[in-house]
Amino acid sequence: MEHKHRADQNAHHAKPYARLALMAGLSFLAMFALMYAMVDRFAHIYPNLNQAYMALLMAAPMVAIEIALISQQAHQCADLGRQRPRPGGSFRRHSHTGRYRR
Repeated sequence: MEHKHRADQNAHHAKPYARLALMAGLSFLAMFALMYAMVDRFAHIYPNLNQAYMALLMAAPMVAIEIALISQQAHQCADLGRQRPRPGGSFRRHSHTGRYRR
């Protein structure tokens, strides 16, 4: 039973990184495609390594920002007793005990 719980927990923690990798790949593809936004005809498109490098340089800060936001969210969840807020819901501090509640 403990092994199953650990496997579920590892799968839960791996999910944000899979989403981060997907987001990074999509950002790179979007930046690479936007390099050709002002091209008049499809025949004038000549992809080269320099444009891929520039697209990577534009996508890299987005990944760094996303990592910072993921770690900030993880710290907030740890501060709130490891509970994630529901969409549309928020945590409120109880006036007498100082604990968070919905």
